[in-house]
Amino acid sequence: MTEVPPVDRAGGAGLTSGADGADALAAEPARRVGRRWIALIALANLGLYLGYFGPITVLLPNQVQAVAGSAHKVAVLGWVTGIGAAVAMISNPVAGALSDRTTSRFGRRHPWTVCGALAGAAALVLLAGQSTIAGVIIAWCLAQAGLNAMQASVTRACPTTSRWRSAAWYRAGSASRRRSSWCWPWCW
Repeated sequence: MTEVPPVDRAGGAGLTSGADGADALAAEPARRVGRRWIALIALANLGLYLGYFGPITVLLPNQVQAVAGSAHKVAVLGWVTGIGAAVAMISNPVAGALSDRTTSRFGRRHPWTVCGALAGAAALVLLAGQSTIAGVIIAWCLAQAGLNAMQASVTRACPTTSRWRSAAWYRAGSASRRRSSWCWPWCW
């Protein structure tokens, strides 16, 4: 078997001396991040939570009931969410692996974060206007694929030296989302 020399796809940007292209692509972010960066990651995760849980708790059940009727709404909602979960289960690791290998002037993760957010938002807008079960399934699967591409890149963008602080704020956002959704009916 012949050995193929590694290709430097990173173009030398951000590489330490002596690192080849394969090492650069596999390298974890190592720079410590500040409070502003962690706040932006927490806001990105809040946006992800809104994109995931807003439609799944309010929009999808109402749409499914309007389309399928109250007699079949539970079964159809199960199919919609189950197919969407299957798409999420596949798209998240695929997007993560592709973002690991992306080389662009904007970095490895930023294109996936931005494109995933835009695709997820466009799919949620598309989802809001669906009036058929097939349309709801397709739009929800597109939303899952876009939002999971964003989630995969946001999760891996955190340097290993700051991962514990970012995780703490990420979990704090998760807990506040749960508390706010629990308190929401009492606010009216």
